[in-house]
Amino acid sequence: MRIHERLRPSTVNKRLSSLKVYWSFLIDTGHVAVDITKKVKIQRISSLHKAPRWLERHEVAQILHAVDNEKNEWKRTRDRAIILYMLKAGLRISEVINLDIQSVDTRYWRVTVIGKGGKWRMVPMNQDLIQAHQAWMEQRGDLPTSILFVSARGSPLIRQNLHRRLKRYFRVLEDKKVSAHCLRHTFCKSLIDQGIDIQNVALLAGHESIETTRRYTTPSERELKEAVERISELK
Repeated sequence: MRIHERLRPSTVNKRLSSLKVYWSFLIDTGHVAVDITKKVKIQRISSLHKAPRWLERHEVAQILHAVDNEKNEWKRTRDRAIILYMLKAGLRISEVINLDIQSVDTRYWRVTVIGKGGKWRMVPMNQDLIQAHQAWMEQRGDLPTSILFVSARGSPLIRQNLHRRLKRYFRVLEDKKVSAHCLRHTFCKSLIDQGIDIQNVALLAGHESIETTRRYTTPSERELKEAVERISELK
């Protein structure tokens, strides 16, 4: 039985790249003589497909309103702080989970983040994030662990469980494809929209390649539609 997968061009490219690297290894070690992947070309991705999914202002407001409706004060202050660490400092969900109290410099209000490959970066905290952090620390109190975000029992958060929890807040949006990573995308896009230099955005987001950051300068489908609507004679 043959199974067909519908994969995104970016996923296909990643798999092809892995095969090319593996085949290069086989040639270097003398296991094969011919590189059969040499003529296999990486797919070109259109600019439209490169644009990540970020959130609009009203969508962010809806999500935060959903958080504010959480009746459990512990979960409410914790989840709001988690979301703002991603939304206002660009952290990945894995980076949020791995934060400890010492990661946050409360004198200069900046957070040290350990990212992919153990690489670290330092991100300044704005007033929105500072306020959310302080509210969470007051609620968190003294616990026998240095991990910043924990469950009500004081145990570390599990990535899958946190994804599911955030999904509950995202349900207020019509787009069911919104994920936790959209918060990080929104951070990057917001900086670009404010005219921040792309090199600085890459530094704050911890991007290894400037091309990753350049995606946020690509218009979204909504922005292209709005551009066309501006020249309509019937508006």
